[in-house]
Amino acid sequence: SIMYHDTKYYVSENGSDRNNGSEKHPFKSVSAAKRAVNSLRFDHEGPIHIIFKDGVYSTDGCVFSAGDSGSDTSPVIYRAENPGEVRLFASNAQPTLDLSALAYVTFEGFVVESDEKSCVRMSNGCHHINIADCIAISNKSYDFEAYDSSYCSIIGCAVHTGLACCLLSRCSDCTISGCRALGKKTLRKNSALIMEDCCSTIVECCIFLMSDNPVAGISTVDGHPSKDTVIRSNIFVGNPNGGNAFAISSTDSSMHIRGNVFILKTSGQKTHIEFPPHCFDKNAVFGFTDSKMAEGNFYTESITLPDSSPLLDENMQPTDEAIDYVCLLYTSPSPRDA
Repeated sequence: SIMYHDTKYYVSENGSDRNNGSEKHPFKSVSAAKRAVNSLRFDHEGPIHIIFKDGVYSTDGCVFSAGDSGSDTSPVIYRAENPGEVRLFASNAQPTLDLSALAYVTFEGFVVESDEKSCVRMSNGCHHINIADCIAISNKSYDFEAYDSSYCSIIGCAVHTGLACCLLSRCSDCTISGCRALGKKTLRKNSALIMEDCCSTIVECCIFLMSDNPVAGISTVDGHPSKDTVIRSNIFVGNPNGGNAFAISSTDSSMHIRGNVFILKTSGQKTHIEFPPHCFDKNAVFGFTDSKMAEGNFYTESITLPDSSPLLDENMQPTDEAIDYVCLLYTSPSPRDA
């Protein structure tokens, strides 16, 4: 009969792929850890942990496919023993974490870096994939991209974006939460988040820094509506270097944009918010006023909080007070109603 086990394998730069994957005799490569997981698929119940010791690991030629999946009773968790101290990279023309038809797998605490392609790509029906507490550094592509995937989440990640933070296409029931864009490279050419033909997507508690003239903080593709998308409790910071930006650019009438803070007035910048007005509620927009804007929101040309405390610190990052204010917006009446 199938027995329940909480199984652990270890990977170390000083290991060997001829080892058994124990803590004393760890594997050396990502591929060896994948093979060990695959060998347990049909006679195992309980979580499978693959724990990486500090170091740098290549994923060249390594595609995570259906055969590497976990299940609802036996999820697979790849994690850094010390978050932020394990780097994954791919030197060839493939995403660093290339996930195809994968299910019930978590990647946690890694620095995921890519030069040419995306850091993480989910495709071909991936579901129940969790990317948690990772740092993504993409030089020329997306940090995260997902196609035809469902019930996937990107939680608590920091991104250094080359093209856009995240692209979601034909995805459903996915969540992006607690993510933060970092560095001047952020949003060099495109939007923070691009959605196309998605359904029931939640974007919450994120900070989007719109630097170097992006198209938008969040955008949807015309003619490819993303239904029942919820954008709540986020902070959007305008471009400190000048240029034009849309905080949100969408014509989707089923979007719910609630309890966000938009800090849009910075040096010489033209900023816009483009969306169906009835979708916009209990938001605060600083540095931008327009008599045509939707009711039920707070608008001011000032870029300080109502108590005159600053919204941004010297590095153009939202202050703790600004972050607290977002929580207040979402859980209480809007400032305009008060």
